Amino acid sequence: MTIFNAPALPPLPRPAVIRPAGQALLRPGAFRPVTHEERRLVIADLLRSKRLTRAEATVAMLFVPVAGWKHSSAATAPTVVSRSYYGDPSYTLSHSVPLPASLVAGNLLILVVGYSNGSAPQGQVTTPSGWTKLDSITGTNKALEYIFYKTATGSEGATLTVTSTNVARGMGFLAYQIAGWSGTPQIGTAATGTNATPDPPSVTPTSAASLALALCGGDGDGSPQTISSYPAGYSNGQVGATTGTGSLLTGFAAGAEATISGTSPVDPGTFALGFTPDENWWAQTVIVNGA
Repeated sequence: MTIFNAPALPPLPRPAVIRPAGQALLRPGAFRPVTHEERRLVIADLLRSKRLTRAEATVAMLFVPVAGWKHSSAATAPTVVSRSYYGDPSYTLSHSVPLPASLVAGNLLILVVGYSNGSAPQGQVTTPSGWTKLDSITGTNKALEYIFYKTATGSEGATLTVTSTNVARGMGFLAYQIAGWSGTPQIGTAATGTNATPDPPSVTPTSAASLALALCGGDGDGSPQTISSYPAGYSNGQVGATTGTGSLLTGFAAGAEATISGTSPVDPGTFALGFTPDENWWAQTVIVNGA
């Protein structure tokens, strides 16, 4: 009786990612056993290319496991590596804003600015060099918002100079360093109001796993800017608030974060302010999609 030694299969030709019908192709990474049909297709291909004899193919089909194939795994949500917050009550056109600690090249940086504009002329925040404006609310006699983002180089330094034009203001700042991200961050249509419960808008993620930032900001009219509660299910709440006593010196920006699974609309819920806002507040949702 002839005994065949089980042959070692040649390396699997690229691409080495299997996507069964109806399954989204996400990120290679996790190992799994191949199915009988996948084994048959590969062995048939090796047989056609004469890299296996018919006898070897028969033995391989019956006995030889095809190991080490990589299958697209579930998407992984981005994570906040570090964050910073700051309030500058200085009546100035230039603010030195602390950035998150230990910046790593390739991570996403998001900067949030909140303040009150007062009457004309308008005070506009200049987009810092190397950053891109994601969203803004401008005008007169209202709370203003700017959100900027960039890919970190790792050489940004400990602080960022943020400047405004025309009108000096006290400002509140938040900054995030985020790993495991992809694409341009998503935003909703910013909400505004005059009550004490800023309500960020709904946004639908494009990735099966994402990070949501619920944000709000504005002016405290000389009051200490505190947050009584953050949206339910959101953690790591922080507020960059000034301590000035004049209405032009008391800008604030507040935020909290949550990991999101799936692509259903994300509606964070409301903040509860611990003070009475001057003029109005703004609220926004930023979605950072997973890699």
